[in-house]
Amino acid sequence: MPELALTRAHRRPLTTPPPGGRRGRGRGRRRAGARGDELVVALVTQHAASVLALTRRVSLCDADADDAYQRLVNGFGTQVQSAQQIAANQQALTAQIDNAHEQLAGVNTDEETISLMTAQRGYEAAARVLSTMDSILDTLIHHTGLVG
Repeated sequence: MPELALTRAHRRPLTTPPPGGRRGRGRGRRRAGARGDELVVALVTQHAASVLALTRRVSLCDADADDAYQRLVNGFGTQVQSAQQIAANQQALTAQIDNAHEQLAGVNTDEETISLMTAQRGYEAAARVLSTMDSILDTLIHHTGLVG
């Protein structure tokens, strides 16, 4: 919208007499009529221009606030994505270090677990064999050779 230019007469304070005005008793007063209407129009125009400028400032502030909020949300999203990527990289690095440690140590926990389970099953079988032998010997010693 084009700005409305105010004339010098419209910018003059209300207390100054108009040029060529009466002196004496009516000093400082404006006559009602065409001159007063011009003054009212000028004041309304000036007020409208002020409201328009204020409205523009408010709308710019709203746009700036929306932009600032959008930048804030985008910044948080970028930081979250970066943190997730760092966490994924750390997990991959930890897995690589664990594998390298197992290779250097020569111990694979899965193989060792299988080996321990095999030894446990062998021990259980040997314990059953010994238990069976004990009961056979007990029967031979205590129940044979009795004449009766």
